[in-house]
Amino acid sequence: MTDLENRNIALCRFVPKSGREHELEELLDQHYPTLRQFGLVEDSPYALLRGQNEHGRIYFVEILHWKSEDAAEQAHKLPQVMSMWGAVSSVCEHMEFPHVFLVRSA
Repeated sequence: MTDLENRNIALCRFVPKSGREHELEELLDQHYPTLRQFGLVEDSPYALLRGQNEHGRIYFVEILHWKSEDAAEQAHKLPQVMSMWGAVSSVCEHMEFPHVFLVRSA
């Protein structure tokens, strides 16, 4: 993976509001296909993970690769994407989008 491709990795962590776990999962199921529809993300690799912390709280982690450095910025200009992000935000207690870089993969 080149340095340029490495900068395009997105890791997103979503903690749903209590009782909204299923709704968030359904929204996230449509997130990646929507971004692909507009040519904003690579076809792979992609992952949507579900976890549970030591207190029993459910959370989701999404890993995707933007097609370019400005793809996320382009997404902010699309009403369909912004509408989806608004819906996701409305069912989340917390969201975080840390910057990550691939160290190695197998």
